[in-house]
Amino acid sequence: MARDPYQELGVPRGAAEDEIRKAFRNLAKKHHPDANPGDQAAEERFKRVSAAFDILGDPDKRKKFDSGEIDADGHETGRGFGGGWSPGGFEGGRRGQTRGETFDGVDLGDILGEMFGARGGARGSGGGFGGGHARGADVRAKLEIDLEEAIAGGKKRIAFSDGRTIDVPIP
Repeated sequence: MARDPYQELGVPRGAAEDEIRKAFRNLAKKHHPDANPGDQAAEERFKRVSAAFDILGDPDKRKKFDSGEIDADGHETGRGFGGGWSPGGFEGGRRGQTRGETFDGVDLGDILGEMFGARGGARGSGGGFGGGHARGADVRAKLEIDLEEAIAGGKKRIAFSDGRTIDVPIP
């Protein structure tokens, strides 16, 4: 999982475009694989810095990231029904499904809204199914496990860039 692009480049959220570009150039020079032959850590850092600049260096992507429409990897974030992590690793009933998407031409948000008493899956402002404001930003993480762990199950710990950790059960 990518860290926050602002943290990767070491710039504040309100940084100007030239400040972001300057931070990227300095870090890219310092960690470029040609300047650090054989240094895997420098190569990984260069990749993360480049990915961060890919988001923050593009005004449209930066705006989407700042508003929570895309994550630090540049992937669209799930909103409303279907958003978030589930133990099976899927979001909603189908990977990436969000409120208002269609399946065979049928708007799933309308169906769920009718089932739960609201159009589009939300009940007024803040109440009911899928409505209201989330308490915090969505966080995504990738967890790689080997075959033995998948067979035996257990728990794996995920550490986030802000210092928080969670234990994820592997069924």
